[in-house]
Amino acid sequence: MKPRKPGLQFQDALPHWCPNTEFAQITNAGSLSLPYVEQYLNRVMLRAKETLTGDRYAGLRADIDLFVQQESKHYRQHRLFNQKIDEAGYDAVKPIGDQLWADYTDFLANKSLRFNTAYCEGFESLGIIQAEFFFAHIDDLLAGADQ
Repeated sequence: MKPRKPGLQFQDALPHWCPNTEFAQITNAGSLSLPYVEQYLNRVMLRAKETLTGDRYAGLRADIDLFVQQESKHYRQHRLFNQKIDEAGYDAVKPIGDQLWADYTDFLANKSLRFNTAYCEGFESLGIIQAEFFFAHIDDLLAGADQ
């Protein structure tokens, strides 16, 4: 894995960033949860890394470090986008995010490392499905969208 830093700019982003506003809004809704889950993923992975002692896990610890770097970059990008949603006046969104973060905090405090790593794997396995959908199946929905 190579941590990448997408150069996305959100200064002029609008909540309705493509002509199909329903698609834009459902995509926005998915994005709104990402800063919370990305922080959670990193915390879980760093906890898991602490259990991986000895030379035989050196490569896995290095992979975790790369994963955390990547998720940290994702977090910053998603947070910038979400700030634009906040600025657009979607006031009902923040309490939902606060509840999501409370749930993740509870998971970290009260669920096993096994549960938390399984949750992370479940979340991450959705990424390839989402990427396939975005890059191969929705050109019609993205026609005329803000690049």
